[in-house]
Amino acid sequence: MLELFSYLQLGLYSSVRGGYPYCGGTLIAPDWIITAAHCVELAMNCITAPVGELFSYKALTSAILFARIGDHDLNKREATEMDRVVRSIIIHPQYKVQSGNREHDVALLQLAKPVPIGAEIDVICLPQTDSTVSSSTECVFAGWGPTLSSQLNVHQVSSVLTEGRVMIESKDVCQTFEKNGIPEGQACLATRNGNPCWGDSGAGVYCPDAQGQWSLYGLINRGKFLCVGQYAMSTFIPPHVDWIRKTVAAKNVT
Repeated sequence: MLELFSYLQLGLYSSVRGGYPYCGGTLIAPDWIITAAHCVELAMNCITAPVGELFSYKALTSAILFARIGDHDLNKREATEMDRVVRSIIIHPQYKVQSGNREHDVALLQLAKPVPIGAEIDVICLPQTDSTVSSSTECVFAGWGPTLSSQLNVHQVSSVLTEGRVMIESKDVCQTFEKNGIPEGQACLATRNGNPCWGDSGAGVYCPDAQGQWSLYGLINRGKFLCVGQYAMSTFIPPHVDWIRKTVAAKNVT
């Protein structure tokens, strides 16, 4: 299954965050990436990121933000991988953090140079705005976040792209995880094989429809403390699709 998504998932790097992918993202067009809004905030170096308006990361922070696409093993330079500098960023206009919860945790990143689409690298499909996912549907996310070592019982940094399997649960089921309620624009993930951990934020949650077509239904938002537990939170993509499509189509970048 991992091979299916290794050409979709990418790592985000910032010159203020060191040499490891601090967040994930997904190509939705040759020159557009979708990730979590809080991943943008993590790279702002104590500068407040504008919400709902396009801005230049370099102009605001004097730092460089780039995406590494087509990578699998961080310790190897692979023929498929390429780097693309992020030219402009826009955070969803309704994004906010309230009582520790992130609402509408979505951001779009425009690349300075488009990525060539082919056999090794592709874009993910977006669902319809009214799409739903059955709680029995197994979905997948992938990232370089730390994984739990069964031998040492500690989390170890992963140098290879690792897959986790989840199911999008009903809000009623997930109240046991999120006692303050499910924030607007989010969904609850029941973890089946692998828990999201730091470094996995912004990674896509991919789910199949009845015809076997995989689409982007979520973005990893956060998991339980110490990356263990039965549930994690994800931004639910269908209600945000209209905004995503309009933003990408406008291309009114600086």
